[in-house]
Amino acid sequence: MYKNLSTITLKKIDDLLDYWGHIENQESGSNESQTSEIKFRKLTIGPGCLSQATLFTELDKLKTLLALELPINLFSEIPPKVLQKYRLRAISEDKTELQRHKNPIRYTLLATFFWLKIKELNDNLIELLITLIHKIDGCAEKKVKMEMILEVKKVFGKNKMLIDFLETALQNPEGTIKDTLFSVVNPQILEDIVKELKYKKSMYQQKVHWKIRNSYSSSYRTAVTEILKLLNFKSNNHLHQPVIEAIELLRSYDSSKQITFSPHEDIPLGTEIIPIKWYDLVVIEDQNRDIRVNRINYEICVLHALRDKLKCREIWVAFSHRYRNPEEYLPADFEGNRIQHYEELNQPLESQEKIDDLQQQLRAKLDMLNNNIPKNKKVKILSKHNGLISIAPNELSKEPKQLGHLKRELSNRWWMTNLIDILKETALRTGFINHFQSLATHERLYRDEIQKRLLLCLYGIGKNTGIKRVSSGDASMQYKALLYVKRKYIHVENLRIANQSIVNAILTERAAPIWGQGTTHVLVVMS
Repeated sequence: MYKNLSTITLKKIDDLLDYWGHIENQESGSNESQTSEIKFRKLTIGPGCLSQATLFTELDKLKTLLALELPINLFSEIPPKVLQKYRLRAISEDKTELQRHKNPIRYTLLATFFWLKIKELNDNLIELLITLIHKIDGCAEKKVKMEMILEVKKVFGKNKMLIDFLETALQNPEGTIKDTLFSVVNPQILEDIVKELKYKKSMYQQKVHWKIRNSYSSSYRTAVTEILKLLNFKSNNHLHQPVIEAIELLRSYDSSKQITFSPHEDIPLGTEIIPIKWYDLVVIEDQNRDIRVNRINYEICVLHALRDKLKCREIWVAFSHRYRNPEEYLPADFEGNRIQHYEELNQPLESQEKIDDLQQQLRAKLDMLNNNIPKNKKVKILSKHNGLISIAPNELSKEPKQLGHLKRELSNRWWMTNLIDILKETALRTGFINHFQSLATHERLYRDEIQKRLLLCLYGIGKNTGIKRVSSGDASMQYKALLYVKRKYIHVENLRIANQSIVNAILTERAAPIWGQGTTHVLVVMS
């Protein structure tokens, strides 16, 4: 595969490999991972929590890899599992190990890692974008609600007060306000009523929008604009093309300082982009009665529409994995063997038939709920929040008599047990440690020694103390030896399989007549 790479790409890969950077320095408190320079080892780190710095870091990673100019279809014909194996091998090797390989092996491993990493970064940016919009919305609503609580004092019985107030005004048309009206209702109460009435739904939505606007424009707008420029959004449905067109419009104005769009622009203004509640804030009239569209407010609406479409894959991102073209999820022969595939899935060919079946199931469940609620003493429908359903908590069951004896016996037999002992016993009983296989082409250590190092690594990672601290407690175990085992043996796929084996072993050992067949259990705390 490396023969399909240009000499320029090979040179850039070598330069990036030379600019290595040691990710393990993070464990010793180094700030290397916080620098803006993108080193090779920094590419292997995940995005972390959402922040402005996180967005720019992920953007820098993507720009660095796009500059390699890897062909888009470089590995499109190779199964994903094979590519994943090469990717894991590339990130598990140190700089000297990679440089020892011959050119075909070294460039193939690195190109596989970079090619898959571009897809992963595209997915990460989409996830961060969705999380960002959700975070901005949540913070804005929370701030507005807090302001309402501090400013607005709910006035009880205000309807009766207003009736008395108006009747007094009608009965004394010649009287002064101070002598007639304020004698009926206290002026302070009138101020509270005015504040409460001002905070109606439309004003609440406006305040929320302005909070969203301030947060977006001051902190995240530059990063979001870069994301929209780098990612290639597409849709297979013409109904969602207005959102794609709106994104193209935002790209064309990325360097503009205009507050509004040009009046000659063809701007998508449908309800699929601009919600009715925000329309008056986005589309405004200038002094000449011309319609103008505020750019920042329009961008916020486009981002909300894009988020909703991305979550249900109505809009997808080119050269990504989780947000790729939905049609790629189907088998290559799906259209030719459509009837056979539908029969295997036990699904009807006609969509309306499926919809009718779902509606029938929904009606049956709603009828069951409706018939059960009047008879169920623990369920109530409240008058607040449009009929909130309240469920009373179950009463605590009495502790079994033998449970106390069991606790005392366990305490007497194992009064103090180290976590490392429990981990080792679990490994001996379940054999989960055997699921951690090397990413290298061969092993030279005895399996017993590998298992010992694996247990120490897992112990350090699980306790969040780090493998360096674990190695300091064992004079016979060097830090570099544990670090090597961590790189070669411990990754997401191995951890997932090991966890599955432990859970399956627990479910196998439990007594079904006592605990049942479910997978949810109650944790009993030993006291």
